[in-house]
Amino acid sequence: LPACNLQSAARVDSIRRLNEGIGQMKKNNVAGAEKALKEAIQLDPTHAVAHATLGKLYRKNGKWADAEKAFKDAMASMGEQPDAEYA
Repeated sequence: LPACNLQSAARVDSIRRLNEGIGQMKKNNVAGAEKALKEAIQLDPTHAVAHATLGKLYRKNGKWADAEKAFKDAMASMGEQPDAEYA
């Protein structure tokens, strides 16, 4: 991916797991989505989109405290340029 601005192999793997998590969410597979999203975050703890997507999953399923933590982690990972598209 030479034209890509990806920072590392860990980010590439994290994006793959994020995409898997989104796919599982679309299939209403909550456990599969949560597992993939947590793996994405484990691979790259600074991946704000992964944190935000996990927050959306928790919010959708009424896990309010977990959603709040995930959204806070997403904001902390955004740096100086927060993006409203995450929420």
